[in-house]
Amino acid sequence: MHLAAYAGQPRMLDLLEQHGAIRDCRYHVQAGDGLQVQGMTAAAREAYAAALRLPSACEDARSRLVRLEESDAIASPGARRQDAAQTVARLAKWGADKLSVDTSSPGWVQHAVELWQGQGVVAFPSMLNASMVRALRDRARAALLDGSRRNYAAGYRAAGDKGSLRQWVYLAVDESHGVLQSVAQVLSPFLADALQSSRQLVGELAVLRTRAGSVAQDWHVDTFFADKRVAAVQISLTDTEAAQGALEVLPADASGPNVKLPLPEGSVTLYRLDYWHRGGGHTLSGREDRIVLTSVLVGEHGFVPCENDINMLPEDRGRWWIMGEHVVAASEEASSTREGASPP
Repeated sequence: MHLAAYAGQPRMLDLLEQHGAIRDCRYHVQAGDGLQVQGMTAAAREAYAAALRLPSACEDARSRLVRLEESDAIASPGARRQDAAQTVARLAKWGADKLSVDTSSPGWVQHAVELWQGQGVVAFPSMLNASMVRALRDRARAALLDGSRRNYAAGYRAAGDKGSLRQWVYLAVDESHGVLQSVAQVLSPFLADALQSSRQLVGELAVLRTRAGSVAQDWHVDTFFADKRVAAVQISLTDTEAAQGALEVLPADASGPNVKLPLPEGSVTLYRLDYWHRGGGHTLSGREDRIVLTSVLVGEHGFVPCENDINMLPEDRGRWWIMGEHVVAASEEASSTREGASPP
């Protein structure tokens, strides 16, 4: 339920109530239930308390709030991280190959969709044209030298409290259009099935650099409320070894402590925003920085909660769509619709 994502944003709930969008306490109760399951105790309390403030306040919300306050069994986000670490320690080794799909093999779309639905992560190694990827890497490196493109908030979140050397910069869709277009051309049947729409919004676009000396991030999720119709995307612009800051994931049904994804340049990886992952440590002294193009693709009817700022140039936000095998601006899409033509 989309409203559940707003429960962690009390100001958003207040605004929705002021505009008459929420008049029934049942919505808050459902939101609080979702937050309680996810272990976000304080936000769940806010949801139940918001229900009690409404004219249609119900005893159901009151009783749930009381039980929540009395219970020691509801895990906090910190406890969830600890539980995840314990789960990681219990599991045996899994190979990255089990999460990888070759787009030239028969039945690859079905295989990829099954991985997405079952594990929440799928990788497509060496999928993109090498010369195109290297040209984009040169543009990404130039952007990394441009201080005006820095996203300091995202960089701080990526570094955490361990002082790791990670840096985010914005990259315009126009600068990466060729690579995005190739992703659309190859993965369009998979994206349509996995994200449940032939149209996907390019919700974010940025470059992430992990320098030598970076320590591994803590295990984390990008949001507790992710929609299955939304995918985080990483496009490898450099060859990456396991100890070079490679993405690490904890699939839904793994038999390993974690799965490292040391992928070659031109590889494309998608994972759910609510799945545990981290950037590994870059411990190879003197080796190349790991550089990836990151994005978020949102199926037409998908939803992303507003927990973090949008890691994308302001002028590109909400403007670009993947439509089948093409990447188009909203103005181009509207023009095609007015003319009664099919998308380009």
